[in-house]
Amino acid sequence: MIARASWLVVLALSSPLVALSQDSVSKKEAAPNEVEAHFGNGSVIRMTLLQDSIDVQTRFGKLTVPTREIRRIDFGVHLPEGVDQKVEASIRKLGADDYRDREAAVRELVALGAHAYPALNVAMKSSEPEIARRAEAALRAIQTKVPAGQLRQREDDTVTTTSFTILGRITAPTFKVQAEYFGEVQLPLAALRQVRWVLSPGFGDISVDAAKFGSQPNQWLDTGFIVDANSTLTVTATGQVDLWPQGPGQYLASPKGYGNTGGNPATPARPLPGTLMGRLGENGEPFVVGDRCERRCDREGKLYLHITPSPWNNASTGTYDVKVTTGRE
Repeated sequence: MIARASWLVVLALSSPLVALSQDSVSKKEAAPNEVEAHFGNGSVIRMTLLQDSIDVQTRFGKLTVPTREIRRIDFGVHLPEGVDQKVEASIRKLGADDYRDREAAVRELVALGAHAYPALNVAMKSSEPEIARRAEAALRAIQTKVPAGQLRQREDDTVTTTSFTILGRITAPTFKVQAEYFGEVQLPLAALRQVRWVLSPGFGDISVDAAKFGSQPNQWLDTGFIVDANSTLTVTATGQVDLWPQGPGQYLASPKGYGNTGGNPATPARPLPGTLMGRLGENGEPFVVGDRCERRCDREGKLYLHITPSPWNNASTGTYDVKVTTGRE
């Protein structure tokens, strides 16, 4: 199957934005569980994941994660079936009484190549000098014949979800998938380096209420839009916000902020009252949206919006009507 994967290189054609259900947002939904599988040989295949959840063993217990909530999986080292036993047996033979067994163990481990690399790094720190010495020799031999990019030690998988990142070990040895060219198969995790969820071209209309999301500095609207890394995010906004509704119409702000005539622009550090702000993720750095913002996103995260509060510490009124679109670089 991996051999077939090598000639099915698929380009990333879809945009990385999906909108989750929220009353203030109208959106286009993504196809569920369509993914790009990145293999150890460098090939990429578009396919559909045919399971609703995966189990991840963490230091705090096992988590069952719905696949619809996952955005990316970066795989640690998963060995093909039966290889782990071969590696363990050869590592034990490094300290055998018979010289010929020790020599054979080195040859076996070198032949296993990248599969033996994590265990050899551990064996090299053995308290038994003979095992440590021969493990180091095997490592050097493997490093001369295997590209550095294929030599990995990390065993934990990193599962990035819409809410948080999980570090642990996926318990199943395979994923059940379906691909256009070879149908439904069990895909071995040992062949994978990364799986990224492919999200549909996205757009959405959002209404940002100043009374709810412009009265306190920490009031941010969770739009529900997930923006992928390596994408271009475009946000446009119209409307007016009254910063002093007690005297209607006297202090009206646009999404660029009150008093912004082009010569006094808002900045993330010093936004003008009424400025429409954005951020990616709960802890992302705020940025000025204004009436139009186009930015290349170098990180993945959920889009949040906020209106800078009135300088008089009162609740503002009015709304900004926001349009969000995205496209992959």
